Amino acid sequence: MRFLIDAQLSYRLAKFIGNKGFDVIHTDDLPKRERTSDKEIRMLAKTDNRIVISKDKDFYDSHLLQKSPSRLLLVSTGI
Repeated sequence: MRFLIDAQLSYRLAKFIGNKGFDVIHTDDLPKRERTSDKEIRMLAKTDNRIVISKDKDFYDSHLLQKSPSRLLLVSTGI
């Protein structure tokens, strides 16, 4: 499995997943780092066949309405 972790989530999560043997990129690994746009993240996920991990509701909306990103792991906490 290949993952792309959005900026709102800790880089430690990328290290944890990477240490489990998965191919993972955090937005901090990208040239624009945390300023990488959602559109760029969606395009990279499609090109590299990655699952986006985010807690950004915008990804949830675009996943439902546009099927982009095609695979999404939405993290939510609290109530």
